[in-house]
Amino acid sequence: MNSWSWIPMTGAEDEQVWNVICRQFHFSPSTTEFPSFQVPHSFVTYSTRDVKWKEIETVLSHILITLTDEGERIMALDWNHQGYWIDPRQPFERDEEGTWIIPALPDGDYNFFIARDFQWGYLGHPWEQSVTLFGENLMTAFEESGVFPDVIRRGERQMTFQPNESVNVYRQLLPRDDWKELVRIQLNQYSYPFEIKLLERPRNTKQQHDYEEWGVASHFIATETIQMERFLEGLTIPPMDMLSEEFDTVLRIRKQGQDIVLVSNQEVTMHGVIYEELKDSGTEYENFFDAILPHATFPLEVVFCGRGTLDDEDSIHAMTLNDTNWQAVFEDRLLHLLNRKEITSGFLPTNYSKPSQRTLENFMTEFMLIIPYNFILTRDATGRFGMFDHFCTNEKIAHFGNIDDIQHA
Repeated sequence: MNSWSWIPMTGAEDEQVWNVICRQFHFSPSTTEFPSFQVPHSFVTYSTRDVKWKEIETVLSHILITLTDEGERIMALDWNHQGYWIDPRQPFERDEEGTWIIPALPDGDYNFFIARDFQWGYLGHPWEQSVTLFGENLMTAFEESGVFPDVIRRGERQMTFQPNESVNVYRQLLPRDDWKELVRIQLNQYSYPFEIKLLERPRNTKQQHDYEEWGVASHFIATETIQMERFLEGLTIPPMDMLSEEFDTVLRIRKQGQDIVLVSNQEVTMHGVIYEELKDSGTEYENFFDAILPHATFPLEVVFCGRGTLDDEDSIHAMTLNDTNWQAVFEDRLLHLLNRKEITSGFLPTNYSKPSQRTLENFMTEFMLIIPYNFILTRDATGRFGMFDHFCTNEKIAHFGNIDDIQHA
């Protein structure tokens, strides 16, 4: 096999890819129940019955070239078998029967060709005898080719809201570590009284979120704002790094037995959060700002964290938007991060070579938000927050703070 043409994924890479597919696509293999996945974008599913595999190979290989840059690799995946990083401009490896080693038409297993940033994909279903396409450019290219005559189903962009959830916000992501302001904003969504507890972890206690065994340093009922302000002004909770495994202090604020906000050395946990899930063909960044900007009152503070890609603490960057042109601000403030040597240490093949151009598109690919510890957080002039990441928001858009006017779908 041409070792440069098809690079086998490592076991860790293969596991990470399929974890993303199972989570984002709700992948549930079945020989009888179709479809077996839920595509989180607009999509179209074509029948592959009576379609010739040689014709599909020709069309698919050409389209893959048009969708990628020189030297860019994509993922070729075969469920429960070896996956590869492939260069569409190099010869495709074939088996003894003459077909690609991961076939363009599935012949007994799920065969996927997906962009490494998951912005488009070609998903082959062996038992339904179908191919599902997502990503606007990929869908358009196949529609223009006419190679698939029969449509089985289509799916359009959807927007759903999930209210009354919670989110953990790492204090390192808050400009000036202004967790007290976040507490004030949260309490403004409710009315007094509140139950206030300041808890301290005993030295022999390892379990972080079972507070029954924690010591109580302070416990009272706050009945008015001035009482709460005096308490907050005199309170110090030293910060810890977001990667710390343990924390020592928790401020717990409750109303009628329900948590409203918790503050630890590491994070602020906000309750009453609204999660928005966008299913679209755009990038994570585009979808995020499409959801945030229509509700925002400028100026809008934006914090980007690339801790999942960059090695050191110089991975958190704050900037301000005065209008909706976030692209220009990102190009001005963040493209220099593409020069960092660590950016190929994440979700990339071993022999991946960096693109020669430093563009916003390359930035969004290198700093994918599905990589753990890459975050984006916004706060507008009224105290409305938005956040998107892998762990804390589970790859959904979290709205919290002053969000009374959000309309639920």
